[in-house]
Amino acid sequence: MRSVRRDPPDLRKLSRAVIALAMAEAEMNTPPATPGTQGMPSTQTPTERGGAQ
Repeated sequence: MRSVRRDPPDLRKLSRAVIALAMAEAEMNTPPATPGTQGMPSTQTPTERGGAQ
């Protein structure tokens, strides 16, 4: 016999879990910042960075 859930799902807990998973996935896909250069503009030219000439 199957049991029937009578309580509605806890949407706050579910939404926090989904947000935590999304943040963890985004953090894994973000390249690590070089220490001391966070927020500083790059001084390299596009060719030094390997961009278009």
